[in-house]
Amino acid sequence: FPSHDIATNIISVNTVASGVIPVRTVVIPDDTSITFNTDTTDIAQHTNTQATGILTVNAPTGTPYNFQRVILYISSVNTQTYNWNSIFAGSTDLPLPSATIAGKAEYLSFVYNNLTSKWNLIAKLSGF
Repeated sequence: FPSHDIATNIISVNTVASGVIPVRTVVIPDDTSITFNTDTTDIAQHTNTQATGILTVNAPTGTPYNFQRVILYISSVNTQTYNWNSIFAGSTDLPLPSATIAGKAEYLSFVYNNLTSKWNLIAKLSGF
């Protein structure tokens, strides 16, 4: 954990009966765009029932910290072409996906990099 979060995380562990910090899952409403808050979200869950079209992934709100992780879980009834905000980056090994798969879900895992001010895609699994 980053130094500014250590005290918060220790307090959370001590106050949670099971000794485990709960994952903060936030449901993103069905719409043609996704926006999540990095201050309150570990997993952003979105079920898209829109007609075939474009799904815009907006820049997150909040203040991310270096190496913070966020998972996007996206389930799509129809194929959606992604429109990624420029704060999201893929790599030569793992580019940002171009579209969802109709009737399937996918997990997209991102980590924030302070040096580049980008959310870097580090894992992608689809077809669930």
